[in-house]
Amino acid sequence: MCGNQGKAIGFALLIGHPDFVSLGGIFLEKLIHIIFDVIIGFIIKIIGAVMITAVLLQIAFRYLPFSGMTWTEELGRLTFVWFCLLSTAVTFVKGQHLAIDYFYLKWNKTVQTIMTYVSWLLILTFSGVVSFQGFKLLEMVGKQRSPVLRLSFFWFYLSVPVGCGLIVLFTVLTIIDNLFLKGKITRSVSADETGTQAIN
Repeated sequence: MCGNQGKAIGFALLIGHPDFVSLGGIFLEKLIHIIFDVIIGFIIKIIGAVMITAVLLQIAFRYLPFSGMTWTEELGRLTFVWFCLLSTAVTFVKGQHLAIDYFYLKWNKTVQTIMTYVSWLLILTFSGVVSFQGFKLLEMVGKQRSPVLRLSFFWFYLSVPVGCGLIVLFTVLTIIDNLFLKGKITRSVSADETGTQAIN
């Protein structure tokens, strides 16, 4: 029993140590940067370029004498869905979604902290349920194929659980950051120039 208490006290001292906070903050910052800025950001750029190209080809071929490119509509739809869901996750990370904080700012710091954690838990619950149910839906639509490209609808619907899963991931990292790293990296739904701010 004493051994367990000693381990608990040692862990509490560890997470409160400035070096732990500093190293943890650096690791978390790099992790978020690699996942959302480098990897997801690059994928969004590629998908966006393909989507714009497909839409422009579809428009251009409407005015040409020979038959249009029928596959561009499906490709544009597929890339549009992925572009929206991935961009939603990145926008959430950057704190650029619209937020009504009028009533939030009227409360004292303690109430704001409670409201912030409640909002994180709501976001985590909603995104987690959508992601989980989205993966279950993939089993139902996996055998269906698009009329022209003959792509499985699995690839269309996969964007939903992936996008919501990324929001879940960042929400968990945000909670960890604010509980153990004093909110040095991530930010919550309070007001600064981007519409978000960490719990101090």
